[in-house]
Amino acid sequence: MSNTPIHDTFTIERQFKAGRKRAFEAWSQIAMKEKWFVGPAGKWTLLRREFDFRIDGREIARGEFSDGNTSHFDAVYLDIVDQERIVYAYRMYVNDVLLSVSLVTVEFEDCGAGSKTKFTEQGVYFATQEAAVSRRHGSEMLMDNVTRAIEGE
Repeated sequence: MSNTPIHDTFTIERQFKAGRKRAFEAWSQIAMKEKWFVGPAGKWTLLRREFDFRIDGREIARGEFSDGNTSHFDAVYLDIVDQERIVYAYRMYVNDVLLSVSLVTVEFEDCGAGSKTKFTEQGVYFATQEAAVSRRHGSEMLMDNVTRAIEGE
């Protein structure tokens, strides 16, 4: 018998000194995305990456952790409005077992001389409550990585 699905929704906001165009590029250009959409440094190795940023395009990131466990991110872009919004759905696998399915909306807006990005994830998790908490924590870390990539740190 499988575990009861756990549903969770969370939002993460970040402000940047850079404008909305640069913030959007962090998500829409492979050279920028490769800087921040990665596993923990020294603990994760990228095995495969595909990036087709267009409506109905797919993104895949598969990697291996230093302990031998694998992760597999498989996404499809559903809506893209240049410098305003990206909506995608994705499945996350660990060791080829489906861990979760999520719908993500990333919104971009001007904020003073810079910009603000709002990341909202609605997910269903097929493991434990800790999986939902872990996803939120991992997304916070990725948004910190986005900040470093955008601000050029």
